[in-house]
Amino acid sequence: MLKRLFAAAQIPAGRILLVHVRLRGISGFCGGDYAAATTAVLDGLLAACPQLLLVPAYTIYSFLAGRVYHRRFSRSEVGRFSEELRQRGCRRSSDPMYSLLQISGSLPEHLDYSSTLGDGSVCSYLYRHNAVIVNVDMPGFYATPVHALELRHAVPYRRQQTLAGVVLDSGDVCRQVSYRAYLRPIAADGRVYPPYNQWRRRDYLRQQGVINTVAEHGVHLEWAELEPFAAAIDAVLRRDKLFLVDGWPP
Repeated sequence: MLKRLFAAAQIPAGRILLVHVRLRGISGFCGGDYAAATTAVLDGLLAACPQLLLVPAYTIYSFLAGRVYHRRFSRSEVGRFSEELRQRGCRRSSDPMYSLLQISGSLPEHLDYSSTLGDGSVCSYLYRHNAVIVNVDMPGFYATPVHALELRHAVPYRRQQTLAGVVLDSGDVCRQVSYRAYLRPIAADGRVYPPYNQWRRRDYLRQQGVINTVAEHGVHLEWAELEPFAAAIDAVLRRDKLFLVDGWPP
């Protein structure tokens, strides 16, 4: 089933891919085995022969809470797929909040990991190369580079912050960092607000012809290039800075 899904998707070959995956539904086709589901999805992605395959292994909330990031041992907060790959020892970037697993290929060594956004950041690099965002069975269309567009339009629900912390690159060798983040507020109960309306975003992007969608047995795969994605989001944020979220102001 997954082979048919990836073949039908026709993800562009030789490109930089940033991939968001939800394994819950896919694992059922692998007897509930998440490790096997991870391997099957990974095989499908590698069949596109990417120049660089990146998987988010973010540690946003753990770094906010404890101000410590370990490239090897900090657990991924963005799902079982990335955590399975992290445990397999895949290369990981040193960004303390938005680390990426480099499954095939390597990010350039000169990138600035002291900021989520801005010149020299990973986000800037992805835009410069018109990366392809891939969502596998996600409940919406997730694309971390959208935050650069929110910053461009000065959305009212995010603000830039500088966070002091520690990064451990290997073993017990640590270094102090001052990290520039662009964050939503966090309530006393730990809830981040306002929530994103992922369904409205996906419906809009589909209407604009930005997203390519295929499905097999209830499992869907979607992908979009960053250039048309950014153009569509730019257009809608010019009309409504709150388009991406619900419930603001709180």
